[in-house]
Amino acid sequence: MALADSRVICEYLDDRAGGTLFPKSQTQRRRALVDQSIGDGILTAALLSRYEMAVRPPEKVWQQWLDGQFDKVETSIAAIEKAVPTLGDRVDIGTISFACAFGYLDLRFPDFGWRSLIRNAPHGLPASGHPHRCRRRAILLAESGCSYLELQPASVERSGVNGVQGWV
Repeated sequence: MALADSRVICEYLDDRAGGTLFPKSQTQRRRALVDQSIGDGILTAALLSRYEMAVRPPEKVWQQWLDGQFDKVETSIAAIEKAVPTLGDRVDIGTISFACAFGYLDLRFPDFGWRSLIRNAPHGLPASGHPHRCRRRAILLAESGCSYLELQPASVERSGVNGVQGWV
């Protein structure tokens, strides 16, 4: 049997390893899967935006559509912020998805600057008076979650698609 889709592959590998990324308790499992969906939503909107800007000729880029994608990202970050008080020290498929989403935003959209939009940012990160829905908790989540992942672009093989070099 071939496995497709990262969600299925992650659960299969976690099960084979006797892991805990997918909790056994149905309540905790649903929470982790909902959080995974939120993280995946950020990644989907960001990836679609990346394609729009990297592959489409500049004169054909649809700015309103891009703005809509980034509104989805901001709305999802607001949902993460609301969930932070319930996260504790959780490390599961949901919190890892959050970390991956924040890492991708940093990698591909450094000018989006989600960290700079967080009031009272910790660890010397610049604070901003921008009226944004993100807060300090989102950055703490990303920092703690990312410590479990190796998000090194150099470890990914580069390839060209339609004359565009690099990886999305």
